[in-house]
Amino acid sequence: MAVITTKDGDLVTIFLRKPKKPKGRWGRKFIDKRNWREYNEKLVVRGEFLLDTKWVGSWDNELAEMNKGKCGKPYAFPESLITLQGVWHQWIDYRGIEGITRKMAEHGIVPICTVYFH
Repeated sequence: MAVITTKDGDLVTIFLRKPKKPKGRWGRKFIDKRNWREYNEKLVVRGEFLLDTKWVGSWDNELAEMNKGKCGKPYAFPESLITLQGVWHQWIDYRGIEGITRKMAEHGIVPICTVYFH
């Protein structure tokens, strides 16, 4: 309880509550049993999967195989690039994938092409 005097000289009584005590944790305490080295390695491997570029070395051979005996306009991109972009599309939109592919071309990872999507 607190008593306060106003500007007019009146006394006002204010009743204050006592602060509540924090309650104890419900349930059992969480014990983290993860093997952090193993978990970290899984995350690293997942990142390697998303940026797998082993197929780049066989770009020309794969295209030659795909275009052998094909009638009409030859394929410009190997199936492995399209598959990798399909994996990326689970997390990134089409324009984002095009941006990644352009950056890969700038760094010489994939051959430069003016049109990656059409």
